[in-house]
Amino acid sequence: MRITICWPLISGYMAACWRALAAQSGVSLQVLAWRPEASRDHIDFDLSLVEGLDVRLLDGVERCDARLIRGEVEAYGPDVVVVPGWFWRPYREIVDWAYRRQIRVIMTMDTSLQLTMRQLLGRWIMAGYFGRIAGVYVPGERAFQLARVLGFRESQIRVGSYGFDYPLFAGCLEQRAASPMGWPRSFLYVGRYVVRKGIDTLVEAYERYRRQVANPWALITCGQGPLEERLQSIQGVTNRGFVQPQELPSVMSDAGAFVLPSRFEAWGVALAEAGAAGLPLIASRSVGATAEVLRDFYNGRRFDTGDASSLAAAMHWVHEQAPRAAELGDRSRCLAEPFRSELWAERLLTLTQELSQRGR
Repeated sequence: MRITICWPLISGYMAACWRALAAQSGVSLQVLAWRPEASRDHIDFDLSLVEGLDVRLLDGVERCDARLIRGEVEAYGPDVVVVPGWFWRPYREIVDWAYRRQIRVIMTMDTSLQLTMRQLLGRWIMAGYFGRIAGVYVPGERAFQLARVLGFRESQIRVGSYGFDYPLFAGCLEQRAASPMGWPRSFLYVGRYVVRKGIDTLVEAYERYRRQVANPWALITCGQGPLEERLQSIQGVTNRGFVQPQELPSVMSDAGAFVLPSRFEAWGVALAEAGAAGLPLIASRSVGATAEVLRDFYNGRRFDTGDASSLAAAMHWVHEQAPRAAELGDRSRCLAEPFRSELWAERLLTLTQELSQRGR
């Protein structure tokens, strides 16, 4: 089976998924994805992430060139095309091209159900486009419900559209628990330094938390972006800058808990990776992945989006759980395992086979 995946920016977790898919018997994989530009995208991934894969990286001009993209796909001749939602016009044109040639199209979609007017009207506004989609691949329950609202049948939808290199993180818990220094006393944030990620909420909450306890944990941040200056000169905060995916296990092994304070996060693979690393988790209620990998008071805490007081209370709670942090981390690891990249590939292949049997 020849599969083409049209994707936005490359990432470590999607590269792991693509490798798992390419390793499947009988699969030939082509990927078209955007080449990251640090000044525009606020990420700086090493391109060796996709080394050995058939990946065509599109620069800032090429990613907008529908004719070039269509030419790449047409020359490859796929049996199945995978596209990311409907936000990028050149990829939407690929859907039209594939539909005319009776090539099955699977759409990934990570937006959560919010029952906004835009979502409620989307079923009719996008009816022509959605009618060309054979199957939908969503990350979790929140996006599954939106897919149903948009008119897709249950038989068209599969859950689990994000995965990651689970074995890469699997040894972190034991390494951390065996440290002669004891469980690390630090919170970790990994992500872009932008408003959407709730950096301002994190800083305010951390300062409140420090005032509430006698021996506060440190806060380690890894990323880059326009709000980097907000992290400067804050007592207890260390900014490590952008970290490559292969460095994440070491970073997470040295942390005691993971925080994702996003104002909006369609899913949040970093939360699942931190879970696989055996960390107690803290995340806002706007993080889609909390529905799958975070159980309140079981392996971490949810907090009210944008509420620094609520986040400070969650950090305080995790601080107090230090004696049983390894137990919480083990629970996180179990909840994260279903999202390993090998299962991502199996789910996608199963969906393509089912669609083929139904003649779509």
